[in-house]
This record gives sequence, C-alpha cells and structure tokens, in this order.
Amino acid sequence: MRLEKRWTTETRTVAVVLEWFNVLFQEEAFDWRCDDRTRQCTPEYIGPVTIPSIGVEGAF
Repeated sequence: MRLEKRWTTETRTVAVVLEWFNVLFQEEAFDWRCDDRTRQCTPEYIGPVTIPSIGVEGAF
C-alpha cells in the first residue's frame, strides 16, 4: 500500500509518502516440502513480516 500527498509549485514538488509492505499481515510461503511416498507437497510459512516506511520526496 502507498499513500502520498504531493504539493506542487511552478518549479518544485514535495511529497510525503507512507508505504507499507504486507499491510494485511499475511503469512508467506517460503519453502515447499514434498513427500515421495504420499506425493503431497506442503508449504512452510514465515511471518507475518510487515515493513512500514515514511518518507519525503522532492524535485527541484
């Protein structure tokens, strides 16, 4: 998810940005284990891993 508020003048722009990776706090499959006897594969999960970020962007 990304939220941005931008202010613009004739020659410059400034923006405040909020970004959030995995905003829904979901687990993520990172590896699969397969059993040769049953021929079934099951995922191994990690998480939830979530990373918020706040920033300022400018162009002159």
